[in-house]
Amino acid sequence: MDLRTKPLTDSFVEMEDCADTTVVNYQPGNGSRYTIVVTRITHPKACKVLNFSDSAVVVNVLGMGSMVIATHGYLTYGYVQQKLKCSLSDAIVLAEVIGHLTGREAMSCEEYEAAHSLG
Repeated sequence: MDLRTKPLTDSFVEMEDCADTTVVNYQPGNGSRYTIVVTRITHPKACKVLNFSDSAVVVNVLGMGSMVIATHGYLTYGYVQQKLKCSLSDAIVLAEVIGHLTGREAMSCEEYEAAHSLG
């Protein structure tokens, strides 16, 4: 399974940072294209309403859905798959790029392919 055929940051076709929002057109080289909008929420009252202690991130993958996540901890592809209701291959790729964009640790495509190779 070719999850990504070029380096992660080389897959960013277009990326714009605007204050607390980042918009990325991401093409991992496997025929997929994702437009991802990441909005950082840092206001204490907004975080409290969302049940986050300090800060949160709203991630919207256009055409798939959105999710609100904390800005720390390990981001699993299973969580991404559940929240965005996407395929396993999309979830693996998206967990890696969302982790990169939000500063969260996530399994890379290479790590997934190595762990699940037939050999």
